[in-house]
Amino acid sequence: MKKIKFISTDKSSYELKNKPNPSRLHTPEWYRKAPMYYAHGKKENKPRIISGQKQDKNLTFKHCIPMLDGLNAGYMVELHSDIQCTVDEDNNYYLEWLQEQDIFSVHGDNTEFITPPIGYHKRVIKYHWLTVPKTPKGYSSLIIKPLGFNDLVLHQVPAIIDTDKSDQVFDLPMWVREGYAGIIPKGTPLAQVIPFKRDNWQSEYVLDETYKHADEKGFLSVIQGFYKKNIWQKKNYK
Repeated sequence: MKKIKFISTDKSSYELKNKPNPSRLHTPEWYRKAPMYYAHGKKENKPRIISGQKQDKNLTFKHCIPMLDGLNAGYMVELHSDIQCTVDEDNNYYLEWLQEQDIFSVHGDNTEFITPPIGYHKRVIKYHWLTVPKTPKGYSSLIIKPLGFNDLVLHQVPAIIDTDKSDQVFDLPMWVREGYAGIIPKGTPLAQVIPFKRDNWQSEYVLDETYKHADEKGFLSVIQGFYKKNIWQKKNYK
């Protein structure tokens, strides 16, 4: 099993900040509450074919293993302190906190040239993580907004860092949702760190009609569980 090490560079930060932990411990609430089976506007308690038509089953997205793999991938960085966000009449936002150490600061003006997600301020701030992720040789880290958390006030700017080679302390740049005034609570997911192996790739676009009836032989030959039983490989993040 490969190991990713999160190295804190500051004793105070090491003692105060939440340690990065597996993303599977942060399943979004909407996912946890969703039913496994659903049809015609109500929950059901077992799988069934609804009308006999192709792919017309009562299984919900909770049977989609690739989706769950995305939510559970890698490690989560959490906000370690409550943050108060206020907005003035000119739509400028301000962040405040009670702890003495700096938690956020404004990024350079040049970041305003980055197109922000719809509904977010163009000014980028940075979270002072004071942590160096270290991965084995040949492995980098994808750092993105936590997958499945679509209502976050803070939106991580995506990046890939070659964490096997870099010893640099880096901040986590983020956009802030427009119009938000309130408390961003301690423990809020900030960023998802997903280690992956680097490889060189070349694309090719081909026609191969042998895949034409793959669904009939695979997914549509059973009511549920084909992907999990025949394709999926378990991923472990501890």
